[in-house]
Amino acid sequence: MTISPLFSEHQFIGFPVSSSISPLPWQKSGTKTMISYAVMNQGDHPVSVRLEISPNSFDSFIDSEEIVAAKEMKVLVPSRFLKWTRISASTQQSTGLGKIDVYVQAQSIGMS
Repeated sequence: MTISPLFSEHQFIGFPVSSSISPLPWQKSGTKTMISYAVMNQGDHPVSVRLEISPNSFDSFIDSEEIVAAKEMKVLVPSRFLKWTRISASTQQSTGLGKIDVYVQAQSIGMS
């Protein structure tokens, strides 16, 4: 029996972003040893992206927040541990619409 890291990934391609905060689905991260969110802004305007954590997938806490410039990428990693994590995003301009690609990548320990 070998203990090794197991990799998992979820992709949210072309997620629409407006001036209202839009959350992606919660990710169950309680069993992960590491989780990161790569956010690529495909739009022409900056996007505000926040990483939220939750003990129950209802009540949330903003763990970190970043501005992702047009055509740029940022990586967000939780600095605190709770069972659930997700990304929420909004455009920086009240009239602008945007689009982001989000890659959720995680590792956990498994046996094979």
